[in-house]
Amino acid sequence: MQHAALTVTEGSSALLEQRPMPEPRHILATVNAAWNIWNFRRPVIASLLAQGHQVTVLAPQDDHVEHLENMGCRFVDLPM
Repeated sequence: MQHAALTVTEGSSALLEQRPMPEPRHILATVNAAWNIWNFRRPVIASLLAQGHQVTVLAPQDDHVEHLENMGCRFVDLPM
């Protein structure tokens, strides 16, 4: 199991806490337009990717798909 270190500073002393990292998951986000994820959920998606999770976006193809793929998302077209 991997562990992450969290340093908390209180005055001149530092506390070190270790807590287990969650196992990587496969997250599926489905929306009616890829721009919705890009404009309103980008920080959430970026955080999930940074934690090592796999993120797949299921949405109709639009101009924002390339941005999502460049940040590390897998994209599946959902014709509507």
